[in-house]
Order: sequence, then C-alpha cells, then structure tokens
Amino acid sequence: MVVDTTAIREVFTRKGQTDTLSSAESGEVETQMKKILTWGGVAFLVFFVAMRPTAAANVVKSLAGGLMDVMAGFGDFASNLIA
Repeated sequence: MVVDTTAIREVFTRKGQTDTLSSAESGEVETQMKKILTWGGVAFLVFFVAMRPTAAANVVKSLAGGLMDVMAGFGDFASNLIA
C-alpha cells in the first residue's frame, strides 16, 4: 500500500512554507541555542559553587592538577626535543 504524504505534509506546514529552515533562520537558531546553553552553564556553576563549595573546590583542584600534568608533559617533550 502506497500512502500519499502530500496531504499530511500540508496539514503540518503552513501554505508556502518549506520543511527546512533557511540559512539565516538556522544561524539565528544556533545563536539563540548558544546563548541559552552558555547562560545555563553559568547558572549551573553559580548554583554548584553556592550549594556545594567544598565539592566545587575539589573539582577545580582536580582540573588544575590535570592541567599541570599536561603542561609538565609538554615541558618534558620540549626538553627531550632540544637535548
């Protein structure tokens, strides 16, 4: 059985509109989504630091320790490269 989806598509779309967003609308959606995710992340960080300051400090210490290990690895690489 073959179903004609034209009638169904017309019900769910306004006359003259297509199913896809134009590139300008797509860019606007991406910009809005980026703003929402950024502000959501900031709000989460503020909430996390305010509600669990010890846990937040431990996370920062862990991240800083990992970053220091990475930098030490780059330093060792550069030293071995020159030597």
